[in-house]
Amino acid sequence: MKKIVIGLLVLIVIGGGAFFLVGRTDSPEKIAQYENIVEEADLLYEGRSYTQALARYEEATKLISSRIDAYRGIVEIFLDKGRLVDAENIVINSTQKISQSDRSILYALVGNAYFDIEDYDKALEMYESATTLGVNNLVADLGKAKIFLKRNKVTDAEKILSKSGFEGETLYEAKLLYSYVVSLTDIDKTVDILGEETPSEDWSAKYSEFSNILESIDEDELYNATKLSQVFINEGYPYLATSLLSPLEDKMIEYPDGLYFIGRALADIGSYDSALIKLEGAISAGALDSDVFRTIARIYNEKDEMENTTKYYDRAVAYAGESVGQPLLVEYLDFLFENNLLTKTQDVLKIAQQYHQEVWVDIFAIEINYALEDLEKAQYYIEEALKKEEITTTEKKEIYYWEAKLAFDENNLKIAKEKLVVLKELDRFNPFYYLLMGEIQYQEGDFENAKDTLELAIEYDLGEGVSGDAEKALARID
Repeated sequence: MKKIVIGLLVLIVIGGGAFFLVGRTDSPEKIAQYENIVEEADLLYEGRSYTQALARYEEATKLISSRIDAYRGIVEIFLDKGRLVDAENIVINSTQKISQSDRSILYALVGNAYFDIEDYDKALEMYESATTLGVNNLVADLGKAKIFLKRNKVTDAEKILSKSGFEGETLYEAKLLYSYVVSLTDIDKTVDILGEETPSEDWSAKYSEFSNILESIDEDELYNATKLSQVFINEGYPYLATSLLSPLEDKMIEYPDGLYFIGRALADIGSYDSALIKLEGAISAGALDSDVFRTIARIYNEKDEMENTTKYYDRAVAYAGESVGQPLLVEYLDFLFENNLLTKTQDVLKIAQQYHQEVWVDIFAIEINYALEDLEKAQYYIEEALKKEEITTTEKKEIYYWEAKLAFDENNLKIAKEKLVVLKELDRFNPFYYLLMGEIQYQEGDFENAKDTLELAIEYDLGEGVSGDAEKALARID
């Protein structure tokens, strides 16, 4: 295959103005040509041939600079690749080329991407840009409201959420968030708001959950506030929880659930020391629960207090006992592994193996033993995992990669390639396949194919962390 130009993504951004031409009346022939090019680019995009897709989208913008289709394709590729600044620059450079309403759409897309990575300053900037172009952008309005809720600007959020005009999925989310805000002061009105809509399947479960909680509301003020707060915290809006629970703190001295949730909320907004006080109070009030200790462990992890983090994760696991779940164990194992606490990791792995027989435990065992350079044990757990009937495609891909990796490390390139073929049959876009296959081709002296393969590893990397290693391998070839 032709060599992929890795720098093309950068060149498109740097030369952004070069392909935004002054719009004019376009002939039917030119419009048809534009649409054909965009359709080809869309197919390349769907096939994850991102660099080729970008080249075709760029060609389309040179042909007609006043339509959104190609710009949107470019923006979405950059967002998929995690290159949010580049996506933002495309939108900025489209000034005077596409309509205000089209630019607003693109700004909202970029805003959503910043929101997803919790960069709320940039998200709000994009949403503000989308809504100050003289057009009505409901997606951007909803995004602004969500940021206001996360920043304790409840009144500002309510002004947006109470407006009419939302449609489709934005309507269902806006109504639900509006009901959260109203529930702070008026339960009856909240019930009415939820009853106004029949949500889509994607929103039905959340509507039902909140409706059931509203139906359970009684005369117990602490119970009511705690139940509502649990929803707010789980949905990522801790300030709503603190607004309900903080005025009741004096009444919570012996109410462990309330103290726990206000501690959770304070932790989520970054008030770690205050959160610890409330959580320790919950323990003193009798909240000897795994979730309490897990929350404290997370706080100490944020404070970079490794010893206390380990101590409270241990307590969380101990109090969970035989019912210790995968989420807690995975979280603890990830923490230990990331901090290279391999001896402790082995101890927690034994607990996971005691109570869980699923493949995810075997995958951790492979990774841990590989890190400990015990390749024989790693191979044993690969074989154990592949024996199990309940194994997902995602898990199979991980196992086959590890099989190939172990063979490669032992310089058994033939076996490594055979295992990688099986991996590619499951996922032809798997960046780990191309990274390891490129390394194998390099070892075999096939430098031209190694370059092409490693460039594909970068092409198909959507945040899996492959690009850095692939670029290092390419540097050895160059």
